Amino acid sequence: MSAVIEARGVKKVYLSGGSPLEVLSDVNLAVHPGEVVAVVGASGTGKSTLLHLLGALDQPSAGEISVDGESYSTLSAAQLDRLRNRKLGFVFQFHHLLREFSALENVMMPLLIAGQSDDQARSRAEEVLAEVGLAGRMRHRPATLSGGEQQRCAVARAMVHDPRVVLADEPSGNLDNFNSERLHDSLFGMARALETAMVLVTHNPQLAQRCDRILLVENGRLRQLDSAEVLP
Repeated sequence: MSAVIEARGVKKVYLSGGSPLEVLSDVNLAVHPGEVVAVVGASGTGKSTLLHLLGALDQPSAGEISVDGESYSTLSAAQLDRLRNRKLGFVFQFHHLLREFSALENVMMPLLIAGQSDDQARSRAEEVLAEVGLAGRMRHRPATLSGGEQQRCAVARAMVHDPRVVLADEPSGNLDNFNSERLHDSLFGMARALETAMVLVTHNPQLAQRCDRILLVENGRLRQLDSAEVLP
């Protein structure tokens, strides 16, 4: 089975005080349909940087990243925008919902941007909100939703357009154990059902252990942990 998203020889260097700072070096990664991969490591090791590169939110200093065999380096800015809208979904530690819109309207947004009709977008958004347990809350604005509900709404928004890849950065970092588990169930359930490749950056060992693979970012490189290793 072909990988959905791949990174080959990826390197990222920033200038810090005029001197180069290499955050990632020769990173290689391939994630397949329906596979959920955890990325772990100490703070400041480049986990979020890797996620931004995979999400075409930043450009690598060297190497190549592709989705469905299409390299980001061959795409214009407008084409990258379309790729993010159609093939990628994002879930962050903070939900980033638009506060002036209802949960339903927030989830409809990616579909409307992609050109779907209001009726099509509404029907699909209602379906996905029901799948994450928010059927009775979809007319509520974010301020009237609990933290767990806001994050499940963010998951619905990330999944509503059936993305090929979902990238999640500490998706349950601000939630208690009960709401974390509900959120994780939503993420994993939808990833399996839609055969979506998922990359999760997390410090949560319980979440990491649920994933198919655990990858450690260390000294700028990525390596797979085996079952006997202790999570950092």
